[in-house]
Amino acid sequence: MAKGREKLLARKMRRGGESIRAIAKSLGVSKGSVSLWCRDIVLSREQVLRLVKRDVAGGMLGRMKAWEWHKQEKRERYKKYHTLGYGAVVKLGEYELFLTGLALYWAEGSKRDGRVLLTNSDPQMIQLYIRWLKECFKIEPREITCRITINELHRSRKEEIEMYWSGVTGIPITQFTKTTMIHSKWTKSYENRKTYYGVLAVHVQRSTNLSYRVMGSIDRLREIGSVMI
Repeated sequence: MAKGREKLLARKMRRGGESIRAIAKSLGVSKGSVSLWCRDIVLSREQVLRLVKRDVAGGMLGRMKAWEWHKQEKRERYKKYHTLGYGAVVKLGEYELFLTGLALYWAEGSKRDGRVLLTNSDPQMIQLYIRWLKECFKIEPREITCRITINELHRSRKEEIEMYWSGVTGIPITQFTKTTMIHSKWTKSYENRKTYYGVLAVHVQRSTNLSYRVMGSIDRLREIGSVMI
């Protein structure tokens, strides 16, 4: 296409209210050429407003596409590394369970008063802790007591929450002490407040000797884990 014909088409498109960028793309020429050819053409207020609105809409579309791309990329990256992490754990034998429970207790358990007690809101963590007590220390369910702490706002759900934790732990409700109500400001946001079950404290009765044993193992783990090579 001859330059003269391109210039005429460019000027026609510009008078019709087209943007410099769109004209250049349509004709396959540079934006500098189009700008030079059309520099004397003044767009009407309506044409300018239409271009501005289209440019804003295009920018929003571009940002949405970029956001979707990042979201998809994040999903794929999560899947890749989650699969790697998941596959790294192949079994939980007696010794692995012992060390896992020990590290869990080191992080979350009570270290004072000669008590073996752990408090948490994660039901699977609670189940792992009870399994650790049973399999590694031969603690019987009858030796365990539980205490629930919930926000006062959930008083009407008290029995539901107690039954929930009894089901999670396998500990009869008769071995639960009185549920504690706290009167604190609600700070955590829940999409559905019916998924709130407070926190559970799991306590081994008459556990002084067991506490000494657990702390001895934690001290040894601390020694081994802190050795610098």
